[in-house]
Formats: sequence, C-alpha cells, structure tokens
Amino acid sequence: MRSLFPKRKWPYFVLLTLGGSLALLSFQNCARVPLESALKEADYVAPELDLKAVVCPDARSLMPESAKFVFAIDMSISNIGDWDTDPVGPGGATPPSYFDATKATDPRGERFKAVKYFLENCAGQTGAQFAVVGFSKTAGILQGSGPSAALSCSNAGFVGASQASGQLDTLKAVQDAETTWFTQWKRSIGKYLSDPNFPPISSVTSYVSALDCVEKIVVDDLTASGVNATQAYHVFLISDGVPMDLRGSGCNKANMTPQQSSDCHMEGSLSSSAYMRQAAIAKAKDLRIYGVFYGENPNVPIHLEAISRDGGTSGAMKLSSFEGNQKALCDLVISKLSVSYRPDVFSAITLTTLRRQDQLLVDSDMDGVPDSEEVKLGWDPQSPRSLNVSGVLDGICDRLGGVPACEAKRSSIVCDPNKLNSFGLSDCDYKMLSLDKLPKKSEDDWGVDSDRDGMPDYVEIIKGSNPAVADMTSDPDGDGVANLEEIQKGTDPFFADAQTPLTILNNVSVGALPPKEGGVCDYESWAISIGRLQVAGTLELGSSGIMSGQWVHSQNQHVMLIYYRLTPQNANAPVAEFYGSIVKINYSRSGKEEVVAASQNRVSTEDFVILGRVQP
Repeated sequence: MRSLFPKRKWPYFVLLTLGGSLALLSFQNCARVPLESALKEADYVAPELDLKAVVCPDARSLMPESAKFVFAIDMSISNIGDWDTDPVGPGGATPPSYFDATKATDPRGERFKAVKYFLENCAGQTGAQFAVVGFSKTAGILQGSGPSAALSCSNAGFVGASQASGQLDTLKAVQDAETTWFTQWKRSIGKYLSDPNFPPISSVTSYVSALDCVEKIVVDDLTASGVNATQAYHVFLISDGVPMDLRGSGCNKANMTPQQSSDCHMEGSLSSSAYMRQAAIAKAKDLRIYGVFYGENPNVPIHLEAISRDGGTSGAMKLSSFEGNQKALCDLVISKLSVSYRPDVFSAITLTTLRRQDQLLVDSDMDGVPDSEEVKLGWDPQSPRSLNVSGVLDGICDRLGGVPACEAKRSSIVCDPNKLNSFGLSDCDYKMLSLDKLPKKSEDDWGVDSDRDGMPDYVEIIKGSNPAVADMTSDPDGDGVANLEEIQKGTDPFFADAQTPLTILNNVSVGALPPKEGGVCDYESWAISIGRLQVAGTLELGSSGIMSGQWVHSQNQHVMLIYYRLTPQNANAPVAEFYGSIVKINYSRSGKEEVVAASQNRVSTEDFVILGRVQP
C-alpha cells in the first residue's frame, strides 16, 4: 500500500462508518469453491468484528503555492534612541539637547533578522517574491549615500529572496551608521548637540508614506501586463511608534488639533489599505496586511490596529522586542492563515461484495460485476479487466451495455490505459464514463470524486451509483434511506430493503471523546467501533491484470477501503482532501459458526495515506 499512495505525514487517523457487504457465492467448479455463508438461515446473525479507530480534527497553515510578500520596516529615530534635555535651570534658558540611547526600541536591528528568518524559513513557496522598503519621513529603498541618501519608492518592487536579503543588510547598515552619529551627543560624556545636519534617514514615523509606497508596489504588480500567477499578497507594516509627519507638513500642520491630526493619519492610511484590497479582489487575488508593533509602549496605535483589521487580519501583533522573537513574523502568518480541517465523510466499504436486491454477492476482483454473473457471461471473476477492452474495467463495460457497446465507445476515445489514479482507475475508465467532461481544477483531482458528493468515483462505479451526479443523498428506491447510508450499511440503494433485520447488517457506532483521551487528539475526537459484519467466501485475487497491488487478497479474504474526507471550514478557496487505508478481512466457517478477523484491529496514523484532493 505504501508504494501506491504518497505518504501522509500529519498525525491524524480515522475510521468512521463501515459499509459495503460480503456475499454468498457458490460455484460448481471445484477449483473455485469458496466458503458459503449462513446468511439465508432464519435466525442468522452476522458475525462479530472488533475494529476500532479514532479520527481527529485537523488544523494547519496553508500558505499559497505562489505568494508575494512586502515588508515595510520602520526606520524612525526611536529605533536607536531619542532626544532629551536637562530640566530648565533657574535662569529659564533652554538647556541643550542630548541623545538618550536607552530609549531605543531596536538598537541592534533585530527586526531585520526576523524578516531574514522569514525569507529563509517560512516563504519557500514556488514563485515567492519579496519587496523590502524602509520608511520614516519617506519610504522606499535606499538611493544615494551619505548626506544625500534617501528612501525612494520609484524603483522599489518585487525581487528574489537573495536580493531582498541584501536590501535588509543595506537598511541595517544605514541604521548602524546613523546610530554612530546620534550617539556621539551623549549627556554622559558631556557632549550636547551642536551640529544641525541630522542624518537623512532616521526621522519620524510616517504610516502614510509607507502605505503609499506599498500601494504602488502591489498595484503595479497587479496591473502589470502578462500572466500573474501570484495567488496572494502579504504586507507587513512593522513599526515602533504612532504615525507622525515632519513638523508643519502632511498631517502635522500647525493649525491641526491632535484629534484632527490623528483623523488625518487614519484617513490616509485606510485609503491605501482599502485601495490595495479592492485592487486584489478585482484580480481574484487574496491580500492581507499584518500590523506588527514593537517596543515598551503597551498600547498599539489605533491606526495600526485599524490598518490590520481593514487589511483582512484580526488585529496587530504586539511585541516588546524582536529579540528572542525571530519567528514572530512566521507565527503571525501561520496564525492568520490557519485553516481548520474537519472530517465530514467517513466510510469503510468492503470492495469485494455487492448488494443486488435482497442478496449479498461476492465480487472477488472488485470490478463491479458479481462473480456468479461473470461466470454466466464467460468473464473471469478473478480479473477486473478480463474483457481485453484496453484500459477498461469489466464493470464499466457491463454498465455501458456489454462488450460490443463497450468496444464501440472505447474506439471513439483517446486515452492512456497505463495512467492510473490512487484508486486504480485508468484514464480510459475515466473517459469511458465521460468524467473528463466534468469540471476539475488540478491533475490530482481526476477520478477522485468527480461529482463532489463524498463517495470516491471508484466506489460509485462498483456499487452502481453514478460518479458523474451528486447522488449520495438521493433515494432512488424510495425506502427512506439515502444512497450513502445504504452502501455503508450493506443494503441495495436500488431495491427497497429498509426492513432488512439489523442483525444481518453491519453494526457501526460513533461517539465523541474529550481532548487527549488515549493521548490521541489535541482537540475533540471521534471514537469508532465496528462490531458486526456480513461475510461470505471469496476467490483468490492475484496481481495479474489487477488495478492496484492493494487489492490482492487470498481466498476467503475481503478487501475493505477505509476512507475519510477532510474539508476546510474557513478557507477562501477550499480544497477537500481524501485519505484512506486498506484493511484485509479474513473469513472462516465451521458448521454454523462464522468468524471474521481484521488484519489489524486498530487503524494507526501510518496506515492512512492521501488518495487525492478535490476542489469545488
């Protein structure tokens, strides 16, 4: 089995609803005499089976396959300290200013290291690109050097991780250089400010400048010519202070009250964030803005909080420091993008039986045609593709009306008989039923659950329902029991048999468990127990002509497919995932006593592997 499916690594496992049926079959050919079942006796009770498992909910981060990240990093003076003065003396003269480095919020540039950590560890998606801009009174990438250096957005844009890392080094070098200039004016060494030529970068904290630059970068990328394969844009606004413009400019004009100034900053900031979100939606992209506030100030500015909420996240992150928090940006994205997966379909289907009207019939080769019928037709009940219609399951030919009709349809299509999906269906099986005409959005979508009704195509094909129509909640026989439940219980969806005694049918119970019961699940879990199973003898099925090595079984052994579907509860573009495991069931009879035993009584984490993904 492990050679068939790519392995699932998440620590969750399942078994919930057991269905399917084991059948009565008897051939006159002595080489093919299986055990008979006592099913027809009036007091028949299906033998007991001890099979248990637990299924856990699943929550994990789903980063887009193709994403672009923007980091707007505060370069204001508060990162390295702030100015102060001594108390006014008796003469009333204003004392000279000195620089207090103890007020620094990030003197060693730990925020740059955190962004680098993100580049190296949390953004490895195919096609990921990055834009790094610094902001203070202006925003962008560094242009020029020395006194003529400036942050300009004119050439800012998305680059690869290596170039983005270099831009981070440049911003860190700017902070280090300007720190040297500021810290020379220390009161502790008796040196007060005497040079009016302030360094050009370390200045005020202008959110508007930062977001105007980010808006330009994102919107230019969204509207660029050519194909844009980016699925999502993530913007980090990283700051240690309240928004502020230079004195006398922007939202800091002399005639403004504090409230007017605050409202001005809010309006300018939200205008940019709203415009970016609208532009992304217009291009069918996801865009999120993450506010990150660091420093000893316990209160996140209302502006940064509003930008975050308006940007599609639940609010800004607050850090006292980036020191010791290098994973903070990674954790922020993971928490905002965490998608909760919950199992919503559980089944255990015995593939080696079929229910036809009031009889359970064995289907040893699992092709959808009972062994007894195959013998009458001259087909091979021990080969699922015995009709030599290239790449086509015997049961599909039977469904289409027999060999001549099947051969005529096969000659009209072009398909690859050697291309198999996780269930062993071929490209030809898929196209013979016109499943290729239904919508699918990825290659691993084909032949998994084409009609999105929770039952895999292969199971629908062999059980008689329609894999092209969502019919699992239908009740074609009018007995008050839907198709899905009938297949799971072991009754016939096309024959009114709701009165079948419960002692004959499979007995499955499901119950909720509190977190960590048995050390299994961090959250709620479901305990499943299968206590009774219908049984009969089967013919041996070898590997010759078989769809999958998983289906190989011995005489009087059945193949059970246990599967579940995980569906995301809070994803913008949900993709349901199917996981499954194969359990072999041994059957024996001595007189009236029947015994069934599973190859394993507990289904463990390692037994479940991914079968496929289905997009809506």
